[in-house]
Amino acid sequence: MGTKQLFFKLRDKTRFMWARSKFGYIPNGDVAKFDFNELEHVVILKLDGKLGDTQVMTHFYSQLRSLTNAAGRKLFLSAVCPKNLKHIYKDILGFDCVIESSRKPKEKEIELICEQIIQAAVDAGYSDKIDLVLSTEPNYRPRDFIFNHCLKPKYVAGCDKRLSDNLVARAASQAALSGGIDEQVARKATEISFLLYDVDAYDKRVSQAFCEFMQLGKLEPSLVSYKPLFTEEELEHAQNYLACESKKTQDSLIVGVNPSGAAKIRSFTPELTAAIISKIISSSDKTRALLLCHRGMSDYIDKVIASLGELKDLVGTRIVLMPKESTPCDLAALISCCDGQIGVDTATVHIACATSVRQLCFYHNVTTNSLQWAPLGEGDTAEVLRFSDANFNTIEPNLILNPTAEFMNKLLATQND
Repeated sequence: MGTKQLFFKLRDKTRFMWARSKFGYIPNGDVAKFDFNELEHVVILKLDGKLGDTQVMTHFYSQLRSLTNAAGRKLFLSAVCPKNLKHIYKDILGFDCVIESSRKPKEKEIELICEQIIQAAVDAGYSDKIDLVLSTEPNYRPRDFIFNHCLKPKYVAGCDKRLSDNLVARAASQAALSGGIDEQVARKATEISFLLYDVDAYDKRVSQAFCEFMQLGKLEPSLVSYKPLFTEEELEHAQNYLACESKKTQDSLIVGVNPSGAAKIRSFTPELTAAIISKIISSSDKTRALLLCHRGMSDYIDKVIASLGELKDLVGTRIVLMPKESTPCDLAALISCCDGQIGVDTATVHIACATSVRQLCFYHNVTTNSLQWAPLGEGDTAEVLRFSDANFNTIEPNLILNPTAEFMNKLLATQND
């Protein structure tokens, strides 16, 4: 580990210990009696702004949205998220209260957000009590401790195994309390009522972890499906854009290409992306390619175009760029209009799953991580290739291009059937 990495690790550990000491909160709900049907108010913390995570959890959100408790009241759902996800949680997923937050809110901002959440519930005729706070980030941050401290929920669910993991740990800690062991020591394992999944060991899809959580809360299991993250208006806009930009006709075929993951090493070089586009274009005179890079990546896009050679003259017709102003919902709508998609492990993989778009996905085989975030349709609508090399920039190009050519042949054959 380098000096820089060591510094950040020590810094994060120090911040974690400080926040835990100052804002540590122990939820008092009995996990053995946990029942989603008896909850009234659930708060989702999604401050990392990740679109793919939100897409994967739409099955869980839809189940919560449909709940009505014994008193005939619908579950009140609140979400805290950055600006890029606000429209999704409010208008598409139908949350009752959606509060916009900065990515790294300080104590005062968090206190204000919590006040707004509680007031919104009271104004809607609910109590000022929070039943469950759920955070899906793998590591608890100071902000998570502060949210729990302010909201004081009955239950807390999260993914940081340093705080708690299961009913057994809670029962053991309660037994320890009865035996007179120091309260703070005994309760260290109960700061999270439910560990959603162990990010280092869970070997199934994250969507399955939420199904298991729902079953733990007395809900009947159902087949996992993702809710598309766009409105009818956004879909119509995407259809019109593609019809105009790519001259898409009834017998044409358009394939989305997303070469960029969250980490730079999980992204294709501009030259390789251009070669993928070339494979798509050369596979048939009916094919189009949609480059799924937002216009903020202008330098990368320019390099891709420069690497296309003579094909660069097709930009704007058979090679289509994203609209200059695109929201996450616009992206989702455009992907739904595609006949296929080729790309790396990132949000667009899960977005394509929501509308069963056939895809070829390239993953870094990081043990359980590639299983947790595997596409929902793997083996059916999604073909996944996993590489032991973490750096996609160093992978032999033909290991990407040959499967691309095969995928295009399958896609064309499917369309002709």
